Amino acid sequence: MATFCFERAGDTIWEKLAKASGLRASAYQMRGTNHEAFQGYVIEAVGIFESIGKLELAASCYCDLEDYKRAGKIYVSTCKKADAAAECFSLAGCYSEAVEAYAKEDTFSDCLSTCKQGKLFDKGL
Repeated sequence: MATFCFERAGDTIWEKLAKASGLRASAYQMRGTNHEAFQGYVIEAVGIFESIGKLELAASCYCDLEDYKRAGKIYVSTCKKADAAAECFSLAGCYSEAVEAYAKEDTFSDCLSTCKQGKLFDKGL
């Protein structure tokens, strides 16, 4: 409904945002029952979010798809959310990138913990 209203108003950005949000909502409804449909909807939503510059929403979609490395790259480079990036990089097993992101946030306990987990003992010093 919102998509239709924004389309009629000629507001393409909000139209696309409403469409992508609707796709994501539909994906969540199918998450447990139809994994292929879930992935398809989220992939379509992420493409729309990226096309309109809503990169934080795109990063969140990549997390839904368990593409944590890609999400982390978006969080650290464009959203300037080092804490979210660090968590994503840790989940992806990219410990070196996670350590650097934690260091930017001055969360040294998480940084040292990740160094230990990733066996990056030289970075923890």
